[in-house]
Amino acid sequence: MSSASSSTTSSGGSIPHITDPLSRATALNWFGYHPREFDETVLYIPKDRSRGATTDESRPTPPPLQASVASAGDLGKFPLELLSLIAQYTDLRSTSALRLVNRRMRLIVDESVPYKFLVRHIPNTLETLDTADASQHFTVDELYHTLCTRTCSFCNEFGTYLWIPECVRCCFNCLSETPHLMALIESDAKMLFGVTKKSLVDVPSMLSIPGTYGMVDLYHGRRFRLYSQRRVVQAAIAHHGGNERYDTWLETHGKKAREVFARPSRRGVSKPTFYLSARFMAATPFPYLELATRKLHQGLICRGCQIATIRSRHLMVTQTVAMGFIRRQARMWLEDGLFEHFKECEDAKDIWVFMQEARNRPTELPGKAQNGDIIATGFLRSLIERLWNGPPPQM
Repeated sequence: MSSASSSTTSSGGSIPHITDPLSRATALNWFGYHPREFDETVLYIPKDRSRGATTDESRPTPPPLQASVASAGDLGKFPLELLSLIAQYTDLRSTSALRLVNRRMRLIVDESVPYKFLVRHIPNTLETLDTADASQHFTVDELYHTLCTRTCSFCNEFGTYLWIPECVRCCFNCLSETPHLMALIESDAKMLFGVTKKSLVDVPSMLSIPGTYGMVDLYHGRRFRLYSQRRVVQAAIAHHGGNERYDTWLETHGKKAREVFARPSRRGVSKPTFYLSARFMAATPFPYLELATRKLHQGLICRGCQIATIRSRHLMVTQTVAMGFIRRQARMWLEDGLFEHFKECEDAKDIWVFMQEARNRPTELPGKAQNGDIIATGFLRSLIERLWNGPPPQM
């Protein structure tokens, strides 16, 4: 660590308490990184390909509202505070359309704090929702609330993905395993729950985008309309006339429908196998906005847990134990949470010892230090890459 670090001294393999910002940043480069390979399993539009990706520097500064000449029509009779609330609780598509009315309406919408934060921090997410035909189902406030929510809606861990059919946050492990997050295509929703197209009109949905999804990299070229199972069940109960009639339908017609659902398709692929990758169509990377600091968090995984998972591949373990290692590797952390995790992660402690030993051998590992930082040499980079089977830390 740098000489300016205010961390306490450590002995053996224990990791000290690090408080100096520069030292914390260096330690995070050693121990954690954001896995882009996870993002590429879901609906992912890179920032450099996003039409809406603009920085604060490139975005022109809007003139004050008083400088706008165009009228807001009947809406101009309301105070600006009320108009801002209208924009906040209007669906995303209508809000975007409202901005196109004239210059004054654009300035009024842009004065809404939640909308301003969405455009500033997640422009590619807004574009994704628009491309997936889902922006009309959720309000500015709903998406803003999810942006400022830290935990997964299905567990208490940090979530880094937006599950589009319900506009909720989820983690990678829940996205991979939770039955509720297996979005349904329209034809299967009708077959499995006995609903009609008319009864699905008011159910939030999205159109899938052709691409490669899931951990098995299965390509889907067609566009499907996807629904949340929970929302479809709610629509089915209303359609059948109550819980009792819905349960009766499940025991009769529904049983036969589930048998048909499990049969292989003409291509020899069963629907459950199809949904193993198709469930990833309905999620997109989604950072967390910490309002207290106005900082955007993408989430980090522990390199020590990565090593543990790689080591487990060479062990004779049960499927349950193997899945435990995989879940451990895929768990995301905030920066402070990751430092707390280091205290109990033995493999992270091994990394600490390795990097400290490398630091103390400048003759064997030549490299110039700048501002007290440790610069990884070619030797270290190749060794780290071989150990983690992934991208080397950026130091």
